[in-house]
Amino acid sequence: MRFRKLLLSLGVVAGGVGVAITSLAIATVYASPTGPIPTSILGQGSDTTMFVMNAMDQLYGLSAGCNNIGSSQTPTEVQVHNNQCYSPDPAGTITSENYAHDQVHEGWFVGSSEGIFELDHQTTPGTAHVDFARSSRGPRSSDLTGLSFVAYAQDAIIWEAWDRGTTASGIHAMNNTHGGCAAHPNTTCLTPLDLYHIYGDCTYVNWNQVGGQNVAMTRYAFQPSSGTESTFNAFLATAGGVSTVDADLCPGTQVIPENNNAPIVAAGTQDSAIAPFSVGVWAEQAWFAGGVKPGLLDGVGVSIPTMQNGSYAWTRLLYNVYCRSTCAGGGSNAPTVKYVGEEGWICKPQADTHTTNPNFTGHVADPFSNVDPAKQLNYFTEIQATIQGGNLTLSPSVLGTGKGSVFLPLTLGTIGSGDSNQDYCRLLTT
Repeated sequence: MRFRKLLLSLGVVAGGVGVAITSLAIATVYASPTGPIPTSILGQGSDTTMFVMNAMDQLYGLSAGCNNIGSSQTPTEVQVHNNQCYSPDPAGTITSENYAHDQVHEGWFVGSSEGIFELDHQTTPGTAHVDFARSSRGPRSSDLTGLSFVAYAQDAIIWEAWDRGTTASGIHAMNNTHGGCAAHPNTTCLTPLDLYHIYGDCTYVNWNQVGGQNVAMTRYAFQPSSGTESTFNAFLATAGGVSTVDADLCPGTQVIPENNNAPIVAAGTQDSAIAPFSVGVWAEQAWFAGGVKPGLLDGVGVSIPTMQNGSYAWTRLLYNVYCRSTCAGGGSNAPTVKYVGEEGWICKPQADTHTTNPNFTGHVADPFSNVDPAKQLNYFTEIQATIQGGNLTLSPSVLGTGKGSVFLPLTLGTIGSGDSNQDYCRLLTT
């Protein structure tokens, strides 16, 4: 009789890189492929959350689940080729994670609002198929009904500018005496009202109007579909005491893809430039390169404590959005909801719902190294680490290290919108 080794924990070889396999056993299992077949799930939308969701997808895709390799000892067994799960499950099978080995992928950067539009217009000819939307903005009154916005992380919107060490840079030796900036002399500081005058009523056009050098400002803003842009506009409107603001409309404003300094550098306008930015992406994409720096907002710098205690005012939630049955095209499929839903894999707490990763330790930023069974992590810990940019020990005062998108996981609390259960997500609906 021929015996084959039955894989009880995931082992993958991808791109020539091997993942250590920690648990193999000899078993006789008279199985048949009657379990679920993996689903391919596509997310689309936000530029801001593209990288963190790609990392989350990798962690989910490599998490432990069912056996989909024929393991019977009978010579008549035929291996199926659709990756279906065999049943019954071998002893020790982990069922709490990605049991069916669903594969999640992210569509290209199109902005939060475009991803949401595509999700809720699945029956409209010419609309790309998507299963959920990435979003860095919350629900709008203009969104169609039936959408569930599942918040899983916190971010902040900063303003940035360049100081390249001479008076040619608008913020060089800046000393703004407005509002909360007056208590922090000789710092790179703007108030929310200053930013409204720059981007809202367009009356501030020179850095010397806010304590900087005599350098005409070059305003940068983002494409209309950007969730960062729409949230920035909402903050500006509140600061100016008006109903709406569109930062794209001030004369001379340059509209560029969000959270991307490459066009500014290519244009050579760093000395005069000002732009909003997601701080979580700034920690990965910018991080003081070439003299760029995040400014204080009303005297407060962005950090983990100031985001958590609310003293940095311009914070926001990050969302995944799925469709309930009341969407125009019907509800998102069950595997999608199992992954991004308000009680799904990303959201659920550790106790009794996630298990220890049997394959590797550390975090998804470096999943193929330092395999040590004594240090294996619960999947909950790895999810939190992925949101934090793969850094389990972030400094309490500095938001990032320039190594990966750095967002803050939400704390345990009531889900909301009629769901009284508690986990690590919050729910808003349309």
